[in-house]
Amino acid sequence: MRSSSILLFFLRLGLGLLIGGFLTLMLVRFAPGFGVDERELDPALSEARRASIRNQAEPVSLWRSYSTYVQGALRGDLGTSSSLNTTVRQLLIDRGPVTASTVAAGLGLAWMIALPLAAFTVVWKACEIPLIAANILLLCLPAGLIAVYFFLIGLPSTGVIAAGVVPKVFVYSRQMLIASEQRPHVLGALARGVHPWRVFWLHRVMPAAPELLALLGVSVTIALGTAIPAEALCGSPGLGQLAWKAAVSRDVAPLLAITWLLTLVAFTANAVGSAIKDSKKAWRE
Repeated sequence: MRSSSILLFFLRLGLGLLIGGFLTLMLVRFAPGFGVDERELDPALSEARRASIRNQAEPVSLWRSYSTYVQGALRGDLGTSSSLNTTVRQLLIDRGPVTASTVAAGLGLAWMIALPLAAFTVVWKACEIPLIAANILLLCLPAGLIAVYFFLIGLPSTGVIAAGVVPKVFVYSRQMLIASEQRPHVLGALARGVHPWRVFWLHRVMPAAPELLALLGVSVTIALGTAIPAEALCGSPGLGQLAWKAAVSRDVAPLLAITWLLTLVAFTANAVGSAIKDSKKAWRE
């Protein structure tokens, strides 16, 4: 059963990579301005030079173009960025650690904020209404608007990622903690006079650790999605800024590589979270 689950994961991952990459290429190819090179606007260029620039354009066939990128990726060649004139592999090596550290810091900050706030709303009912109202307000704000505000006041992109992750973690962790409130061992501990915070951490938070770890896997995907507008608008030289520049310049190769990378991380994080949750169910049974 375990080997079949692993095989199913790789099949889903491969299908997700292929579909995600193709949709990315299709959106870029049909975007306004694709195939127009700004170098052709130079009045000093000769017709021969303009014809040479046009011949360097992408193949007409969408399927042929995508198969070329996929075959190159299978050989380890992710192509070259036409806008930055650098290999995509080198761009990922240079910018990947920046995004990884930003996402990790944003996730850590988000969990340090969201989990205690969820605990306060469960244990201290007086904090429930204002914290839930603030969380709803934060849910209504798009990540791009938050990034602009953080940029104007001089805060780093880490705060934008934390602001995008906190509402989701707060909602789901609070639901988990509320669900554990009526369990018999929790009611029994409270009836025996055990301190409410001791009951909270030992009998409500600790048993919910697998579900919280699964939620952590989901929050990784949310943080990666928030990192794109955060890095693009806050000026952080990571993969999010690279994705924004590539989208503006209709640069296909970096966009495909970033799409495949984000799909890989998202599938892996969700699979690890699901495996942790399933292992807890199996252990209970």
